[in-house]
Amino acid sequence: MKTPKTKNRRGAWLNVAMISAVVVGLSLGVFQLLPESHPMRALRSINERTDQAPEPTSVQGASLETETHQSLTFNMLTSYPFREPNWAKMDDPTYIISLKLDEQISPEIQAMDGKKVEIQGFMLPLDMLDGNLRTFMLLKDQMACCFGNIPRLNEWVYVRVPKKKQVSIHQDIVITLLGTLRVGAKFEGEVLTGIYHLELDEIQVDQKEG
Repeated sequence: MKTPKTKNRRGAWLNVAMISAVVVGLSLGVFQLLPESHPMRALRSINERTDQAPEPTSVQGASLETETHQSLTFNMLTSYPFREPNWAKMDDPTYIISLKLDEQISPEIQAMDGKKVEIQGFMLPLDMLDGNLRTFMLLKDQMACCFGNIPRLNEWVYVRVPKKKQVSIHQDIVITLLGTLRVGAKFEGEVLTGIYHLELDEIQVDQKEG
């Protein structure tokens, strides 16, 4: 015969399990509702490819301590108003032109195009190839990673890993990226990948966390 205390413990565990299931379900549901033109739709297939691929080894490469990297934060990248596009219309060239995406970016941020920067955030993996991470987003917080909140266009940095580099997936921890910032809207095919892109030099992970 189960005691009241045992029943309470079991009930609490079931509540936690149910809440976790709901959160995961909502997250997946949000991504499934995104139009095909949104880059985060790549998350639909990342799990299958990641499960089948071996864990890549992180290669830091040569030390970049001799180079000067300007500090950049998401507060700076989101410090100006930016009109979020209607993603369902992003297959219409006329609509894309009407957005004047580059003109919306503040002059201060535009001036950082081509600069060596250092920025912290959270990794959201997008694409794997032959067991190696090829593209990912750097986000200002974990809301999109864990709870399915869709970041606005000026709230992510799109990162493509150079072919000669291998990087591990670092999730749920803050990472620091060093590289060259490119400012301006870019497309891969018909998909707008973002208005901020980083040519990756190095990923730094706090040894206590990573």
